[in-house]
Parts: sequence; structure tokens; C-alpha cells
Amino acid sequence: MAENLKHTPGPWYMDKAPKSGQMCVVSDTAWICGQIVNDKDPKTKQECEANARLIAAAPDLLEALQWYQMFEAKDGEDSIDRFERVAREFRKATGYLKPGKDCRTHDPEERQAAWSKWIDEGTDRARAVIAKATGETA
Repeated sequence: MAENLKHTPGPWYMDKAPKSGQMCVVSDTAWICGQIVNDKDPKTKQECEANARLIAAAPDLLEALQWYQMFEAKDGEDSIDRFERVAREFRKATGYLKPGKDCRTHDPEERQAAWSKWIDEGTDRARAVIAKATGETA
């Protein structure tokens, strides 16, 4: 069936396999196929395309949600515990101590700039994956 599909630009694409009545979604990592009930109905086709984008974006959406969830307090966690947990993630990602912690190796402005960049990059990734899922531009 793969040879029957034509690639179009984008992170996913769909094409109808000849005589099978199936639409296949192909993303970077998976093939997902489903039966089309009425491929002549524009609403059905739009819904299938929207579902295809959402399915193709699902792993990145999960990653973005997990990144945002990192900032939420966990059960039984106080604000200091949450600060320390986020600080560990920031340190793993950047090599800097989180602003607000004592540090003699990096200038406070340098750490604040790294923090701001880390937050902006996470937000930009989330916006990009939402755009991927909705078919819009970030």
C-alpha cells in the first residue's frame, strides 16, 4: 500500500489507497489507516484531515503537555519542592542553576537570560505543535 501513496509537503499526508476505501495517515513515525464512509462529502474529508493532523501531532502534543505539567505542583508537594524539581529540570537542560538559587559560577543576568530562553523555547515548541495539530501557522 505504501507505494500507492503520494507524498505532499508537511509532517503528515493522506491519500486514498486504490479500491480499498481507506485513507492512510503517514507521519514521521507511523502509518494510521481508517475506513472512509463517504469520501465525497467535504465535511467528512475535512474531519478526516483534521483527525490526521491531530494523530500525527499526538507525540509532540504529549511532550508539550508534559513540559507544561512540570510547572504544576504535584500531590503533597509544597512550593519549595516544586521550585527544586523545576530547578533540576532547568539545570539538566541548560547547565545553569535556576534564578533564585545561590550561584558563584554564573552571573545572575546570564542565568536569567538562560531561564527566559528556556521558557520561550518551551512555549514556542508548544505553539508549533498546536499549529501542526490544527493545520495553522505558529
